[in-house]
Amino acid sequence: QQEQRIYYCGDHNFFYKTALARLMFEADENDTIVGLTLYQNGQEVLLIKD
Repeated sequence: QQEQRIYYCGDHNFFYKTALARLMFEADENDTIVGLTLYQNGQEVLLIKD
């Protein structure tokens, strides 16, 4: 897919205006980002940071 702008909608959540998709950054108990989940086409794809 081509590069697209994402928009903040609160609490580690972002959305696309040009696609039916959203991103949610996953944080640990220290509020450190450890991964993200992509929600698109009825699927959830969890990506964990190494």
